[in-house]
Amino acid sequence: MITERAPIWLGFAAATELFVELDPARVRYDLALERGTEAVLARYRFRPGVLLGVEL
Repeated sequence: MITERAPIWLGFAAATELFVELDPARVRYDLALERGTEAVLARYRFRPGVLLGVEL
């Protein structure tokens, strides 16, 4: 995880965070239907991300 802050104005700061999530097992949510099952949500095991925000 990499975090950076930059002062903006009167105690406010812009914040950026880069991160990576890695699940040891694949997570999958299925819906049971009459004809079988259907995947509703299947998360990726490797998920990079970026958070942007303003801090006080």
